[in-house]
Amino acid sequence: MPDAPDAKPVSTWRKVLAAIFDLITIFFAGGYAVASLTGSLTPDGFALQGGLPWSSSP
Repeated sequence: MPDAPDAKPVSTWRKVLAAIFDLITIFFAGGYAVASLTGSLTPDGFALQGGLPWSSSP
């Protein structure tokens, strides 16, 4: 189905907002997937622990 000749492009703010929502969704879905694969799921959701090796305190 060809595009209509009078179709208007999507505004920039809508593209930016969509990108932000996509990143938030990927962050939570990815965190849930990692927690599920590593066995870190809790009754309240997930609890990932750890961090960068150089950021841990002695």
